[in-house]
Amino acid sequence: MKQFREEWDLDSIYVVDSALYSSDNFQQLRQLRWITLVTASLKVVNILVESLGEETFEDIEVPGYRIASCCSDYGGVRQRWLVVESESGRAQ
Repeated sequence: MKQFREEWDLDSIYVVDSALYSSDNFQQLRQLRWITLVTASLKVVNILVESLGEETFEDIEVPGYRIASCCSDYGGVRQRWLVVESESGRAQ
């Protein structure tokens, strides 16, 4: 990761694989702007999703989907999370 940061000095948002999402990697990712999928296998994800009320979600342009924006301090790093919910997912 250090070598990557030294070689690529771009003002960009990086899309990273969810395997990179761990508290061990956050200190190295701190100086980069990045986006990834947070897997539902993390306990904190399930707790967050269960705590979101209906009023938290807002409809988007894609029929059958809603989003909620919230913050997390997972791994000691402040993050903004977008939770995407689908009608089919709610039915399950």
